[in-house]
Amino acid sequence: MDFRGEPCPGPLIKTVKTLSNLGENKELVVLTDIEECMKTIKEAVELLDVTEVTVKRENKHWRIVIKT
Repeated sequence: MDFRGEPCPGPLIKTVKTLSNLGENKELVVLTDIEECMKTIKEAVELLDVTEVTVKRENKHWRIVIKT
């Protein structure tokens, strides 16, 4: 999901909604170029029943990989 240029809470809401429909043993990749949005998404999904959340800085955006 590419949310570059889109401020939260929209990306957070869409990420959580997508995760709820994703199922087990899947991976969701979220891109954002807004640091506060990256932090909000990371903190929120860590509270959900996910296996792993990793964040990596790439050029001018962050890549958030969420494994269910």
